[in-house]
Amino acid sequence: MTQFRRPDGGTLAIAAIGLLVAVLSLAIWGFTPHGGLAMLYGWMLLAFAVKDIRERRVPNRWLIVAAPIVVALSLLTDFISPLSMLAGGLFGLTIGLAIAGRWPQALGMGDAKLAGLLGLMAGFPGILFALPLGMIAGGLAALVLLLSGRARAGQTFAYAPYLVMSAWLILIIPAA
Repeated sequence: MTQFRRPDGGTLAIAAIGLLVAVLSLAIWGFTPHGGLAMLYGWMLLAFAVKDIRERRVPNRWLIVAAPIVVALSLLTDFISPLSMLAGGLFGLTIGLAIAGRWPQALGMGDAKLAGLLGLMAGFPGILFALPLGMIAGGLAALVLLLSGRARAGQTFAYAPYLVMSAWLILIIPAA
């Protein structure tokens, strides 16, 4: 007989964030393809953020599986134009790899490849807003941790949650 185990605070927080993603996506976009994809992408991105927080890595296997799913869903639902998706993905990947190659202590290779996935989701010009927003948010969080003494220089930092949060915001904000 399996016993019920009470979820810890982290599990409850993840569930609450997942519920918030669903409620906001559907409240803003309704029960439309855009609302459904914003919700699904939000859940996918939440998994990447949690993995990075817990293990300080963004798994290549997840990225390899996620990219074709994002492309297929976007094309099937007319969520974003193929050209915008391709341009966003290439831009995100190029910028991410350039930063990770030049400043490997600032951005890991998993985060760089995640930037490409975010570009596929947000498209171009959406990625132009999502990447800087995520990088600024992550940089400010790192600065706060350093100044508060809760982290020290050279310590690893989960950057994916900030990239994910900014990309998801771009996905749910209706185009003007």
